[in-house]
Amino acid sequence: PGRQMAGESLTLALAADGSLTSAIGRDGVQLILPAGEGTPARQVRARGLDATGESGKGLSAASFRDDVEFREETGAKTPPRIARSQALVVSLDGDEVSSAVFTGRVRFEEKGLTASAGQARYEPAKGVLRLHGTDEGASPQVRDDRITIEAAAIAVTLEGRSMDAAGDVKTRLDASSTSPGLLNREQPANVSARRLEYEGDAQRAVYTGAAQLWQGDTAIRAERLTIDQAKGNLLASGSARSTLSLDGATSVGRAEEIRYDDETRRLTYVGAIPDAPVGAISASPVGA
Repeated sequence: PGRQMAGESLTLALAADGSLTSAIGRDGVQLILPAGEGTPARQVRARGLDATGESGKGLSAASFRDDVEFREETGAKTPPRIARSQALVVSLDGDEVSSAVFTGRVRFEEKGLTASAGQARYEPAKGVLRLHGTDEGASPQVRDDRITIEAAAIAVTLEGRSMDAAGDVKTRLDASSTSPGLLNREQPANVSARRLEYEGDAQRAVYTGAAQLWQGDTAIRAERLTIDQAKGNLLASGSARSTLSLDGATSVGRAEEIRYDDETRRLTYVGAIPDAPVGAISASPVGA
């Protein structure tokens, strides 16, 4: 019912008031933290543990290493959140985890979502997972059943599944998800930009900074791309350009803003851009 600690060997140091000021564990280490009011039960397993604290407060920090597994219960009817890494540093306030910093081949899983990175910081009170650092040469990555995101840094708000990615953002919209109706919904589509703000519950993605969407012969470029996966709509704004395959021919459009409405199946070009008339459409490829 309370905090539990186990291992092949444990060395504990106690203050005069009985509070735990140090704990060293080796081989098959486990730390079990009970559920509290508004906080879930958690468990950490590893090969090694070094924890420190102070008189009157008990343990305040715990470092785990080698084959680390962190589990957090999410409810009786859902599987737990699980994170694995080479090392983990946990900040403690009693039996509550205020932060958990994972390093080395980090893998995070919860129902419908997986993530990987070289480093990750989990803030339970905010429900935020922050990913950064390469993992064996690969950038941080997050994937759910609608989108795969790769970027230099990704912040994931687990409740509602919103994500903020920055730095060489590359994404793939899965073919099984609803995407703009002007695309082939049987194939994945790729989108890149400098930054992405993704609202999972609303199924809305906003790409900014040299944004590009492409799938087969279809491509759209703009400073800002807004994709509504729920409705199948798309808005490209800021020197927008499009290359579309229509009726067996390639059509090129340029405008300050390009809008696609899936309900009416209407593609609208609005506003002129330098060296191009309003809504200009031709049959030549888009230039670099």
